[in-house]
Amino acid sequence: MQLDKLKDKLPNTHWVLIDNLSQVIESLSINSEPVFAFKQHTNPRKFYNSYIDFALSVYVDKFKQLYNSLAHSLLSEQYIIYAQSGRSIIENAATLRYYSRQNEFAQLFSSWQGKEYNMELHNNAIMLLDRLARGSRFSWDAFIEGRFKDLSKIPDQEHLSQTNIKTCLTHWQKDSPNLESLYDLLCDLVHPNLGSNFLVLKTLKGELVAGGNEGENISMFIICPTLAGIVGAYKTIQESLLKLEGYKLADVRGITTIVPSSNIWH
Repeated sequence: MQLDKLKDKLPNTHWVLIDNLSQVIESLSINSEPVFAFKQHTNPRKFYNSYIDFALSVYVDKFKQLYNSLAHSLLSEQYIIYAQSGRSIIENAATLRYYSRQNEFAQLFSSWQGKEYNMELHNNAIMLLDRLARGSRFSWDAFIEGRFKDLSKIPDQEHLSQTNIKTCLTHWQKDSPNLESLYDLLCDLVHPNLGSNFLVLKTLKGELVAGGNEGENISMFIICPTLAGIVGAYKTIQESLLKLEGYKLADVRGITTIVPSSNIWH
């Protein structure tokens, strides 16, 4: 994707963000190419490792689409789409970060190195992967089966209840205090508030106008300070992907390092 045209819209102090956004999209495009199937291996270790690959690939593909949408929205000056994509990137990054730092993965990995390995630790880690890949606050089974009268905010399997996004964000905000303000702003930009109204307003002949195809959009005063945070979130995304992949179990117990299944996220 050619993003150099965006440099005409942003001050030169922000051009590095455009270059970074291009690199993020290129990295995600390359690393979303491998195909990982969801397989019910009879071997618990193989099933666990393949589930990690599958779950991470789901998130890589989502981030690829979201960052692509972010870039397209800037090129086409569809700034409400920009805000929606940006907010979704932050929420997905927060969720991935939250799960990648759960103790159950570290406990299973440590037990694999010693003599404490047991299926309870294995099952705890699988349940976390279930929530990462299949967690929800919606009764998808009822929807898929056409039981529309049974639709609710509760998943059919209790353990699949997704962690509240506020919980995930709170954990991240402890290390990144500015994240709270960024997320609050993105929320105002996607709700029917002043923020989202700003994103469609223009100036024409010295007047503030809505509608029509003429005039200059006023959204740059919002885009410039938020783009840095959204693009910068990719560093946390990389760290979380690598952290979770690092919990895969080696073929032989007692080996403390494994070779990643791909060059993903580097």
